[in-house]
Amino acid sequence: IWNSIWCTFITIMTIGYGDFYPITSFGRIIMICSVLGGLVLLSTLVSTLNSILNMTDDELTVTNILISIN
Repeated sequence: IWNSIWCTFITIMTIGYGDFYPITSFGRIIMICSVLGGLVLLSTLVSTLNSILNMTDDELTVTNILISIN
């Protein structure tokens, strides 16, 4: 059961080609924690960049006015 859970997790996360992989159960637990931590950090980065780059309603209004002038 644990090997099937591990293989499913690795397949879903598409971590790599299997060149390096943990063999022990403790190593696999550490790997799962590090992958989930990496996903959290990456999603936080993407979310932050998205909120920074989105225009507010006032900025959109000014942009539309400037575009219509040209």
